[in-house]
Amino acid sequence: MFRKTATGSGTGSATATQKKLLLFLTPTDNVVRYTEGIHDGLAYSLFRHYEPMARGRNVYKLSNGSFTENDPRDLSNVVAIYWGGTKNFVSEEEKVDLVAAGYTVT
Repeated sequence: MFRKTATGSGTGSATATQKKLLLFLTPTDNVVRYTEGIHDGLAYSLFRHYEPMARGRNVYKLSNGSFTENDPRDLSNVVAIYWGGTKNFVSEEEKVDLVAAGYTVT
């Protein structure tokens, strides 16, 4: 066992700053799990009873400050990636940029 000793008042000398993180959910598309109009085959037999599912789209912040949902392929111009279908926690500064680009941040 190690014993620790302390000196002073115990109040500490460092101050903590709180940083509130906000939740950004990327836009979603409803995706049908089978090809509509084709009523034969294994895909129709298995998935015809399922509702369309939501699939998130990635949002890319580019180095010029703009946002795009199209895959830029050249990631050297990408500053941040907000992954689709996941919870993305963003700071207040990122929220301002996303809201200005037309996205919703809670």
